[in-house]
Amino acid sequence: MSFLITGGTGFVGQYCIQALKKLGRDQICLVRKKNSATDLGNQIEVDLTDRLATLKVLRSLKPEYIIHLAGDRQLRKEDLDNNLEFDTNFVMARNLLESSLDNSELKLFLSLGTCDEYGLAEPPFVESQIEMPNSQYGFGKFSFTNLIREKKQNAGFPGLVLRPSVIYGPRQQNDMFLPALINSLLRDEKFSMTDGNQTRDYIFVEDVVAAILKTLTLKNIPTTPIFNLGSGCSVTIKELAIKVSNIIGGDRRNLLGFGEKSHLPNALMKYQVNIQKASTMLNWRPQTLINDGLKLTIDYIKKSLK
Repeated sequence: MSFLITGGTGFVGQYCIQALKKLGRDQICLVRKKNSATDLGNQIEVDLTDRLATLKVLRSLKPEYIIHLAGDRQLRKEDLDNNLEFDTNFVMARNLLESSLDNSELKLFLSLGTCDEYGLAEPPFVESQIEMPNSQYGFGKFSFTNLIREKKQNAGFPGLVLRPSVIYGPRQQNDMFLPALINSLLRDEKFSMTDGNQTRDYIFVEDVVAAILKTLTLKNIPTTPIFNLGSGCSVTIKELAIKVSNIIGGDRRNLLGFGEKSHLPNALMKYQVNIQKASTMLNWRPQTLINDGLKLTIDYIKKSLK
């Protein structure tokens, strides 16, 4: 089996590469710039926004499995302008897919989407419902999911999308809510936030990678090639923040500044994910309870601060 991975230096990518190595799988990582500090194995530099450069690399490699995890984190903006040509997440994914269409060796093209694709749709989110993305990040991911659906229906392309809810765990960048919260409380610093009444479904990063590995043994990709991933349980952000403060201990709860920030104009208040399809067809269930995952994440950040 030959594996091609994008986003290997990213949060999920690092865990995915480790898991494949444990299984004895060799992989090639497409990177913007080679990174000697990260154990990625064989690295090839390519700008995925460059269509011709991407096509050249894909035609030379002809991988059997493509795991597309790369993304532009700067596009997690809340405004929605619907201009896909300036959406680097969509452009990279489209170039990668179109460069794979004539690869007769390809068995699976796996793309990591997001439950943000559902947007304003009524929760719990189910793969069969109509998506209503309300952010540029969600819209770009949703547009690529539609492209995969189209190529699968019209050309039998072996594309599949995993839609995780909110991923968390050790090694995540500090500009995400949970590691930012943990860092502040560990430093005994005040953490300003909204009232925390919005709900979210948090899934541990290793559970996401376990689902990725499950797709590699999938014999038949379903007509609707989408699988939701989540814990199956939602929690309010306020409850989550209190959990974190209780695990860290001391008087950290007093550092939580509930209501000191306003909700963004189009912030989603209800967020719940149905994972029955992944459970049935992939034989996958999340294994990490939220308290256990939070403890692992807190311990990792605590060590990094020493």
